[in-house]
Amino acid sequence: MGVSRIFKDESLLDLSYVPPRLPRREEELRILRSMFEPILRKPGSVAPRAVVTGGIGSGKTALTQRFGIDFEKEARARGLNFKCIHVNCQILRGSFFMILVETVRRIIPGFPRRGFGANELLDSLLELLEDENLYVLLILDDADSLLVKEGSAPVYALTRVYESKPEMPRRLFPVFVLRDPGLMRDLNHATLSYLRGSIVKLRKYGLDDMIEVLEYRASLALRSGSYLDRTIRLIADMA
Repeated sequence: MGVSRIFKDESLLDLSYVPPRLPRREEELRILRSMFEPILRKPGSVAPRAVVTGGIGSGKTALTQRFGIDFEKEARARGLNFKCIHVNCQILRGSFFMILVETVRRIIPGFPRRGFGANELLDSLLELLEDENLYVLLILDDADSLLVKEGSAPVYALTRVYESKPEMPRRLFPVFVLRDPGLMRDLNHATLSYLRGSIVKLRKYGLDDMIEVLEYRASLALRSGSYLDRTIRLIADMA
C-alpha cells in the first residue's frame, strides 16, 4: 500500500480523538485545573466538583477529556494513585445505577450489576476507592439524560456524599457535562447552591475560533500542501 499524499494520520480526524492541544479553550482548561488543583496540594482533604455547559459542537467532551488526561498525568507524577473515568450517561440511558456500575467496572472489570441499589453501590464505590487508595475524577458526559431521568438525587448524592462520612478521605470528584444549562434550574435549592460556584460555561465558537481549530486539526492529520486555506475557511463558515 502506497503512502497517502493527503493524510499523515487519518485516525486523527476521528470524532473520538482527543488532540494534545485545544485552541481557543485554553482559558477553560486553566479554570478547571484551578478548581481541582487543591487535590494535588492536600489529597484527601477536599472534594471539588464542576459543571461544564455548552451547546452542541462547543467542545465539551474534548475539553473534559483533555483536562482529565492532563490532570491524571500530573497527579500520578506527584505520586497519587489517580484515575480519570469518563462515562456517557446517555448511552447508559440516564440510569444512576448503571452509571455507578460502569464506574466500578472501570476499576474492577467484571463487577456484578445485580444485588445492589444505587445508594449501596455508591457506598461500595467509596469503600473500593479507600481499599485501592485511589482518587477518581468522574466525568459524567451527556449528564442531561441523568437529570431528566432521575432529577436532583444523583447530583446531590455525588456532590455531598462526604457530608455523612466526615472521617473518610475525599477520593471521588464529579464533573457534570451538560448541553442544556436550563436543566440546573430543576435541581433542588441545596444542590444548586452547592454547584453555583463551580460552573464553566463554554461560549459558542466564532468564525475565527473555528478557523484556528480546523487549521490545527488539519496540521495534525493532513500533509502540508494537501489543502487550501480557503477550504478551511469554507468549512468554518459552514460549521
